[in-house]
Amino acid sequence: MKKLAIFVAFVLVFGMTSGAFAHKSQVISNYEIEVGWENEPPLVGHENAITVMITNAPEDAEEMTHDEEMSADHIQEEHEAILQEHDQMMQEHTQAMEGNADKADVEEMMHKHMSLMEKHEKIMEEHESMQDQMTQEQIDTMMSSHEQIRKDHEQMNQDHEKILEMYGIEESEHDRESMDSDAEEHDHEEGISGLESAFESYITLNGKMTALDFVEDQDLPGLYVAQYTPNEAGHPVVHLVVTINDEVVEADFHPEEIEEHIMTSPLAQQKEGISPNEVECSEDKVLMSKTSNGGAICVTESTAEKLLARNWAKYF
Repeated sequence: MKKLAIFVAFVLVFGMTSGAFAHKSQVISNYEIEVGWENEPPLVGHENAITVMITNAPEDAEEMTHDEEMSADHIQEEHEAILQEHDQMMQEHTQAMEGNADKADVEEMMHKHMSLMEKHEKIMEEHESMQDQMTQEQIDTMMSSHEQIRKDHEQMNQDHEKILEMYGIEESEHDRESMDSDAEEHDHEEGISGLESAFESYITLNGKMTALDFVEDQDLPGLYVAQYTPNEAGHPVVHLVVTINDEVVEADFHPEEIEEHIMTSPLAQQKEGISPNEVECSEDKVLMSKTSNGGAICVTESTAEKLLARNWAKYF
């Protein structure tokens, strides 16, 4: 039961989606800085923003110096070892979903999942600090496998409740309340306010640099937001320069990869919670409302005219 509680706490802190997990954190001097996307995954052509949370570093946190960093080859070896553990974990997850595991093995699997994700996050942070020492092939390989691990992590989270039910595993109210409190404390950690005019930062995407204009969030001190709409897919780099108490803090961050926007069907969009009148259609089609149920459809202009004439559909 304790192992399961640890896993659930991990899910609460890092989120049931990719959100928090995709944010990158570094301790620089006396400060901890976390950078990520406001909306994840970031999609080409969709309005988004880069968020920066700046807090005082914990007393036991240590800034990694160049001499303390692992070699690029060592990081690659560690990453390959994590991939092997990940493959084994996914096999165990499949067995659990098929009902071919016992309760003790399931709890152990969930604990291993939590531990593996923590190790993977650490490797990715080390990888980011050493990209100038790695070949482009190594960078591309690690980013690709990172994305696959993230997606598998999301799938395991989606299957979480089903596995609990299948194997009769119950969570105590005490554990749930305690973990909710921990997650809330994590989300509302007080940041360093008043740095809005102290940023000189930019984002680089496929060799193109764009300046970032950060504004402090009115409801959460220490959280700074810069609007940015990606116009192409790729791996962005955020170069952050901010002056805190007359000290210049500078670092590069690698937030989640920007993906091409894939247009889904009107039905799929509505199942995701999008209102019928806000459904997106491809450029060669127009959006209409079915008179029978008000649902959205995307049709060609010639078809639209026929549907209008027969009163089968109308424009929003």
